[in-house]
Amino acid sequence: MSTTEEWWDAVTAAAVLGTARRGLPSAPETLPIPERRGSSAQTALLDAAAVGGAMVRSGRLLRTGSAPAAAPADRLPVAPAGGVQLLELVLNQTPGGADLRGDLLAHWLACANAAGYRVPARLLPRLLDQALPRPELHRDALTAADARGVWLVANRRRWRPMIASARAAAGAGEEPLDDAAWARQPTAARAEMLTRLRAVDPAAARERLESVWAGEKAADRATLIKTLRTGLSLEDEPFLERALDDRGADVRLAARHLLDALPGSARGQRLGALLRPLVGVTGIVRKTVEVELPTGADATAVRDGLDKAPRGRSQGGHWLRQLAAGAPLEIWTDATGRDPDATWAMITDADARAGIISAVIARRDPDWARALLGDVHRGELLEIVPSADREALVLRQLITGAGSGTGGTTISARLGAVPGPWSLDFSRTVLDLLAARERELARSVAVLAAQMPPEIVPDLHRLPDSLARQRNQLIQHLSLVHAITEAFK
Repeated sequence: MSTTEEWWDAVTAAAVLGTARRGLPSAPETLPIPERRGSSAQTALLDAAAVGGAMVRSGRLLRTGSAPAAAPADRLPVAPAGGVQLLELVLNQTPGGADLRGDLLAHWLACANAAGYRVPARLLPRLLDQALPRPELHRDALTAADARGVWLVANRRRWRPMIASARAAAGAGEEPLDDAAWARQPTAARAEMLTRLRAVDPAAARERLESVWAGEKAADRATLIKTLRTGLSLEDEPFLERALDDRGADVRLAARHLLDALPGSARGQRLGALLRPLVGVTGIVRKTVEVELPTGADATAVRDGLDKAPRGRSQGGHWLRQLAAGAPLEIWTDATGRDPDATWAMITDADARAGIISAVIARRDPDWARALLGDVHRGELLEIVPSADREALVLRQLITGAGSGTGGTTISARLGAVPGPWSLDFSRTVLDLLAARERELARSVAVLAAQMPPEIVPDLHRLPDSLARQRNQLIQHLSLVHAITEAFK
């Protein structure tokens, strides 16, 4: 074994599979594991587990060579005793079930960081293990871990990705990467680097992509071009226009989707010129939007994405959906002379509606999103409208009933798009509605626990006994949220 970390991985495999199926590896010379004469393989495995486990808990650099420098002194005081007890409870035996642990950890870390406290050293390995698969916790976990925790993470290969993740969450820029180092990275890693760089310097990321574009395989180009969605602007349009002529079909498709999200793009104007003559208003008393189907596509239209319809689909309807997804949304309101809400009610063609939904989601247009939410139940639309409006919109959807012909979503997904903590009135109304839909309430427990305020607990006691398990989960979880908040006051 070249490193003790590789040795520890092999020891773990032997423990899982059994020493009869997987032999115990020899320990590196630097490890103080005594060999007992005549001992069984099982005893040797226990000895190895004892030494290796101690090294894991201590965070020692698991590789052959000298030990790392000592950890720097922590800067923050340790959390109050009550807060530490609650953290132990969350880490070891989460009330309400393991599915809710992430929300409780996030709340504990937020409270500790806001009050200026750190995690006690003995709980650091357990905390870091729990936070590792939850990237949204990395930044707060490292802050609460303080100097010793950051030292532990840096000295353990398993935890080390948390540092880059926390830097990205903090909006820190990427370290310079030379061409040779860039070329050695796998495509997924390069895409992640570009995405993080796009968040802080979109032009630099695009220039990096352009510098390697010609030498990339088509599959890699299709992956890398999607990173432009972060920080997308009209400055990216020239590059995306060139990508419409790429020899890779997936690259061309990705470029079209990105251009769909760019209001004012030249491609949008070209598609708009094709769509506008097809749209008109009919009727005297009850006016509706009438849309003619496209009957042909020239070379420019094909380049812009008007391709062959899938089997079983109308070619004209397929083209209409693509035109509506890429053309300016103003074409529809210009035709009706009304706002998006009234215009949407006048559009009945299913392909036109589907294309408009795609355009609104891609361009994140809040006025159109609010109009569509009257009968299109899509979580992506809810995320576009201002947070303050979402409670009223979701209540309207829940009261009028679920589902629509243009694509539905679950009640849990709709509720998940409403940022928390919810108001007490909204929480009570949701609870009353779900109490009559026991299956939906059971599916929504995680969302309710994460978003409802602790003040709703008295109302939870009124849930029927048929929902006793979910009722107890919610009560335990929200009571613990309240207790954590109080522990740091």
